[in-house]
Amino acid sequence: MRFLPNEVYLIEPVMSTLSTQNLQWQTRYILLLWLSLICLAPFDLATISSEDNGKDLVTRLIDLSKSGLSSAGKDRDACAILCARVLSRRDVWQTELSPFMTWTVDLFSSSNESILLVKSRNSIYAHLRKLDY
Repeated sequence: MRFLPNEVYLIEPVMSTLSTQNLQWQTRYILLLWLSLICLAPFDLATISSEDNGKDLVTRLIDLSKSGLSSAGKDRDACAILCARVLSRRDVWQTELSPFMTWTVDLFSSSNESILLVKSRNSIYAHLRKLDY
């Protein structure tokens, strides 16, 4: 039995489970880490025809990771890892990294929660530093 397989077809079920209300933090944490592992698989995210409310898969993944970056729980760390892994993909970073950085600058300049986001930012930068531009 394989634990946390990284087959692409699992993206939708994992994202669907994450949208379930009242998940325990441990479940949310593991699901976010699992999703970040699936995103490491070598496939083009644009080839997956997955839309929800008019948003493509990449936008949904980034929005999911953004939503947890300001939490004070352990899932913040998993969201930072997910965000870094999605943004560090060759098929994503050229189009999505600049808007994400603009979002973070705006958030840091206008939010009182910037201290909570520093750890998330550091984790994201650590993963992005590994990119071979």
